[in-house]
Amino acid sequence: MRNPDIQALLCSLRQHALAKNIANLGSHQVNAHWSLAYACEQPPEPWEICRAPPLHLMPSTVFFSGHQPEIQEALKPKATWDLLHLHAAEKIALDSGMTDQERRSHGYIGKV
Repeated sequence: MRNPDIQALLCSLRQHALAKNIANLGSHQVNAHWSLAYACEQPPEPWEICRAPPLHLMPSTVFFSGHQPEIQEALKPKATWDLLHLHAAEKIALDSGMTDQERRSHGYIGKV
């Protein structure tokens, strides 16, 4: 179900993010990119995948921080819609196991 309007919006948002420096991209923006990509059956971009750990305060090594181009290149063959689908399934499972109170207390309201 590829919707050309959604695809065009995703393309525009990704171009805007790249032009404005992806280091400034917030988690809500990466989540929006992935939601749109999922909806129009597009894969995640390697730079979006590399942006996710620091946004969620995951510790990273000096190597990870200092070798982004190489890591992104290595991720290209693995950055597929199927990977995005697995990520979405896990998030949906997590969300379905939370109460409304838990969602509110963690700031996760079940939206984009």
